[in-house]
Amino acid sequence: MKIFPDCLPCHIRQVERVLDRLQMPAKETFLIYQKVFQALSDCPSDITPVELAAIVYTEVERLTGIQDPYEQEKELSNKVAFQILSHLRETMSFSEQPLAFFALMAVVANQIDCGAFQVDLSQLQRRFVETLQNSRFRLDRFEGFEKKLRGAKTLLYLLDNAGEVVFDLYFMQNIKKQYPQIKISAAYRSEPMINDVTERDLRSVEPALKKGIDLFNSGSPYPGILFPEVSELFKNRFEHADLILSKGQGNLEGLFDRRKPNLYFGLMVKCRSISTLLGIPVGALVFSNFAD
Repeated sequence: MKIFPDCLPCHIRQVERVLDRLQMPAKETFLIYQKVFQALSDCPSDITPVELAAIVYTEVERLTGIQDPYEQEKELSNKVAFQILSHLRETMSFSEQPLAFFALMAVVANQIDCGAFQVDLSQLQRRFVETLQNSRFRLDRFEGFEKKLRGAKTLLYLLDNAGEVVFDLYFMQNIKKQYPQIKISAAYRSEPMINDVTERDLRSVEPALKKGIDLFNSGSPYPGILFPEVSELFKNRFEHADLILSKGQGNLEGLFDRRKPNLYFGLMVKCRSISTLLGIPVGALVFSNFAD
């Protein structure tokens, strides 16, 4: 998927959010904006949104010397997400919920995205519960996904953001309960990029949620999956998995052109361009396969 024109102002807004939270001196902030504008003006028009994000954030890292500006937010996101999950367990009868409900929870959690939003973790529980109660998948092929689960032996799950990963892992644990024959592996980012989940971020996740899940490094330093910029292990698992679930808009942007029958996407639509591409509103929830 190639960049859209509004990818450029979107990434400028992302830089603004990073610099606002870093509270750097005005002179340094001005210089960083200049360098980012230059990098944007020099980038080719045929790159993907994922590559554009990598250009912008790499430039910000180079100029600020800060590799992981969202480190604290990611750790807190995991804690808040687990608090929300515990609250939902206490207030809802989870044993009566179908697997589709846990899939919906995982996609609702895709709103924990510091690239797309100014995430207010103090309000996350309220927003999460409201979205969960009032939303359904606008593009919904979960039934087809679950049919494929019944005959699958392997599932590759592509992780996206910290915080969100708590609900991803809970969804995977429920898949394992219903389909114990499936071996599940889940891929995380190789380097810090926005608030995407890395190996370090996974350390603060409850051990019980990770039990039985093969968590591995995708080799991707981008906020999405781009071939061939991934590890050989990832390529092998991607090509041979019976079923693949790709979480988040960044992974959609990187993999949309590699559509195949066993590849599903779960995300919240974050921008006008993806809204137009998929034919649904910004903020809509997706669990779909685009192979046909």
